[in-house]
Amino acid sequence: MRIAYFDCFSGVSGDMILGALLHAGIDEAEWRKALASLRVSGYDLHTKLVVKEGISGMDVDVVLHQQDEAHGRHLSDIREIVERSPLSETVKKRTMGAFTVLAYAEAKIHAMTPDTIHFHEVGA
Repeated sequence: MRIAYFDCFSGVSGDMILGALLHAGIDEAEWRKALASLRVSGYDLHTKLVVKEGISGMDVDVVLHQQDEAHGRHLSDIREIVERSPLSETVKKRTMGAFTVLAYAEAKIHAMTPDTIHFHEVGA
């Protein structure tokens, strides 16, 4: 098993993480196959190698089919996707743990309940 550590001292976005992983050697075909196994639709992924300021990297562009304010999911929607997925029980547990912590943090900030939080900023 390989472990990657991210030093995100000024933040990072999901597409940046995906690009870094792909550029580090993740097999793109296997990655796309794993994503397809989640049976989530409504998006396209475009990847390309880019050079910015003399540094190469993989650019990942996530294109949503519907660009309205309704994109995103609630915690119950994410739970359903994770539970029906072929992911291992360990990965399912860790995934839901991360989303639950995020839901509670967002709920506290926005004076809402975790179940009413709308995950649109994390690309859920």
